[in-house]
Amino acid sequence: MKKSILIIIISLLFSCNSSQDFITSPDSKIKLNIHKKNGSLFYSIEKNNEMIVNKSILGILLKNNLDFSKDIKINKISKSKSYSSWSPMYGEESIIKNEYNEILVSLLKDELQASVIFRVFNDGVAFKYIIPNQDNILSYDIIDEKTEFNLSPDDKAWWIPAFSYRRYEFLHAFSSVDSISKKYFSENVEDISYDSLGVDAAHTPFTLKKKNGFYVSIHEANLINYSSMTLAPRGNGSLEAELYPWSDGTKVKLESEIISPWRTIQIADSSSDLLLSNMILNLNDDPEEGSDFSWVKPGKYMGVWWEMIGTNESTWWP
Repeated sequence: MKKSILIIIISLLFSCNSSQDFITSPDSKIKLNIHKKNGSLFYSIEKNNEMIVNKSILGILLKNNLDFSKDIKINKISKSKSYSSWSPMYGEESIIKNEYNEILVSLLKDELQASVIFRVFNDGVAFKYIIPNQDNILSYDIIDEKTEFNLSPDDKAWWIPAFSYRRYEFLHAFSSVDSISKKYFSENVEDISYDSLGVDAAHTPFTLKKKNGFYVSIHEANLINYSSMTLAPRGNGSLEAELYPWSDGTKVKLESEIISPWRTIQIADSSSDLLLSNMILNLNDDPEEGSDFSWVKPGKYMGVWWEMIGTNESTWWP
């Protein structure tokens, strides 16, 4: 389980009228930029002065047309640093470092409060939304999440279609970001009727190789009491969060405050380095104090089921 060995936190709190701010990773290689323009909040990400994610909008649309992507003000910005480590019960590493710089952006929409928390690690960036309980919010149901990931049209991605009957059991396509569609997948990857698939979107984790050579994986962490995220293409290299809906179209149904999952953007110099990232592990909640894991034992499994995906050439089946 996670157990902090060393934690150092330094906080700065101030009123913010600035239209832009930034924070870097502990090793200073990754830079997260915060932008505010025309009443909307945006972010962008760089590594070694190369763009990873271009300026992208942030926000959540609630029931009753309460839109936290428009007409907002930055009330406060709080910056902190955290350096800790913990020991997993099993795994390849006996000690996992959890080191990041954090920026908390407190927002106001009229008199309503919201915030976005960003953490910048040496291996990527994560952020999540918080909308606390407030008397003037009548419903916390989420109609849409406006989160964008604006990439380059030249970026190439490995992806499988979302909103489909086989969920995660497809062969992966490798194409430009703008090619993500059920039509492209059916005509170039697996011979299935694209009419049987849902809206044009890709599952996460969504891994891509950028034109500048960096490898990126977009996913989420600490998914609790919220809809899972897929990524829908919007043209010109842009992806938007597309949440799995309820039958009535509502994306998330909540009785009280909103705490979204972390949206994670892992960044590496090579595809193999993505596998070394512990960022998502570090973002998941600690287990409850006193939890008993003595029954968990490592083991081995050998299966034959997955070899049938895309081939249908099983020799073990009578």
